[in-house]
Amino acid sequence: MSACRVAIVLVCWAILPCIAGAQVNDSSRRGAVADKPLFRDPVFDGAADPAIIYNFAERKWWMFYTNRRAKLPDDQIDGVNWVHGTQIGIAESRDGAHWDYVGTANIGFGGEDATYWAPEVTYGNGRYHMYLTVVSGVFRDWNHPRSIVHLASQNLRDWQYESTLSLASDRVIDATVVRLPTGTWRMWYNNEADGKSIYYADSSDLTNWQDRGKVDLPGLRGGEGPKVFAWQDAYWMILDEWHGLGVYRSDDAQSWQRQTTRLLQEPGTGPEDGVIGQHADVVALNNRAYLFYFTHPGRTPGAPDRGYENRRSSIQATELKLTDEGLACDRDAPTYVDLRFRRPPQIHDPSTILFRDGRYWCFATGTGVQAMSSDDLQEWQLLPPLFAEPPEWVEQVVPGHRGHFWAPDVIERDGRYFVYYSVSAFGKRTSAIALASSPSLDPAAADYHWTDHGIVVQSDESNDYNAIDPSVLAAPDGRLWLAFGSYWSGIKLIELDPATGKRIAPDSPMYSLARNAEIEAATLYFHDGFYYLFVNWGSCCRGVNSTYNIRVGRSREATGPYIDRDGVDLLEGGGSLVLGAHGDAIGPGHAGLFDFGGQPMLSYHYYAANRRGRPQLGVNRLTWDAEGWPQVEQEMAVSGAIADVDD
Repeated sequence: MSACRVAIVLVCWAILPCIAGAQVNDSSRRGAVADKPLFRDPVFDGAADPAIIYNFAERKWWMFYTNRRAKLPDDQIDGVNWVHGTQIGIAESRDGAHWDYVGTANIGFGGEDATYWAPEVTYGNGRYHMYLTVVSGVFRDWNHPRSIVHLASQNLRDWQYESTLSLASDRVIDATVVRLPTGTWRMWYNNEADGKSIYYADSSDLTNWQDRGKVDLPGLRGGEGPKVFAWQDAYWMILDEWHGLGVYRSDDAQSWQRQTTRLLQEPGTGPEDGVIGQHADVVALNNRAYLFYFTHPGRTPGAPDRGYENRRSSIQATELKLTDEGLACDRDAPTYVDLRFRRPPQIHDPSTILFRDGRYWCFATGTGVQAMSSDDLQEWQLLPPLFAEPPEWVEQVVPGHRGHFWAPDVIERDGRYFVYYSVSAFGKRTSAIALASSPSLDPAAADYHWTDHGIVVQSDESNDYNAIDPSVLAAPDGRLWLAFGSYWSGIKLIELDPATGKRIAPDSPMYSLARNAEIEAATLYFHDGFYYLFVNWGSCCRGVNSTYNIRVGRSREATGPYIDRDGVDLLEGGGSLVLGAHGDAIGPGHAGLFDFGGQPMLSYHYYAANRRGRPQLGVNRLTWDAEGWPQVEQEMAVSGAIADVDD
């Protein structure tokens, strides 16, 4: 059973102005104090328009930003040519409070003289997506066409052109994208041809967009850099109105109510912050929200309106607060940024391990369904999760669920990979097992794309079983089976449709296979005429105090009865011990069987006594004795963990 949670899903969702001295409730001081300024581009010193996203593989936050050429020599300045001809800059951070320069994004679209502005980056459908403002050259004024283009990437560094969006005019900039509760996506952008108004478009797949026209924003006299995000049960839109940030609130992302005062309108007192704040992004995590914005620190009253000091810009950060009156923040107070995940990525409840294209692939408990691969079974590289946000149906099954999925299993079927995963309310029978599929396991493959197919089997408090911990088996006769269950009445079995991977019929039989006071984590395996059912007894998720151990029984039929070595039915408490605690490996659980160069192997997670109980992957050699029972070597052949990517 799977109880570890890592909140990777970013919800990046009248009101008080963001000014020094605003009366707000004190936030927790958890986190590192943000640098002030937060970041300056070391090449051109013109960082602006930040967009922040989590890099799953690097386990760091990446900031993409417009990279204005503030350091262009004065004798080369011609109007506003210094804000043209720029690449998109990248900075990275482990905690959100301290940022380091990475370089520039590899885009390549539009030619050598192309200008890139205001990136918006989101994750969905197995890829990262960038919606980028592109200007077709370097110009001295603002009166030239610009478009929003769609780019896609698997690693956030290398971007491929997908399309130029057909929007309201040939002068559109500054996209922002949010996923709606329906599972569709909505984009807002600035239509400069209509007096700097805000327009919007909708998409079901992040690729094909339908323009919906102008957004009714009461009191707006023009603005740019819209940022829409969901937070604290509402949608918020923040706009750069050149005199601070205008704010709107909505319950449905359709009808908007304007705040009477602006954010960041009054200058701050901190370094590089004594001017208005401009073009912002918001990151919300762990019930806290952070506003990342840029300033032109040299543009103070009485300062020259030309020169390097007038052009340069800095990125700053402050925390948003929700008070009885609405949103507020204090840009002069120390900003404690808490963007580290509560629990580091770890291998818990590993799926069956597959060997494909020279690499091992595995899924595990984690946000969005944790995916990973390895070339040696020891060092596992995190991949983007299957889902950036929970499928729409999840909220109906488990209200308040935040996208942390348990105990997946994977099987290949007719050129597609089926991943079965669990969603559950901890300690309850409010649960479901669902199915997602992709033509490829490799995020770098052109056809890589996870499609969610919804619920396979569901349970609630009216049932005597719990629909979690799936194990899928293709039987020699072509039938497809799913075992599952945790505590209550034990391990169950249903038949699946081999073509769809879903339950063969809504009212198809459900078989009982095994029962015990503490039982879960079933694994089905076929060998030499027998179906083997591996289960866990004991308790998990308590580190070195866990009591998990792996048991087994077998049957001539997939539906049972499953009998242990001593002839005891698993429904009557039977189960022969396969693997218990050994050495530093405490509480082995979630068995999987796979072939390693002709050698059968048993995989499982365990709690490492020498690493303060952190879950890791264990792999032990397995043989079959003369009577056909599995025997597992006590000495671990391989110990695996998530690769350490710290510098």
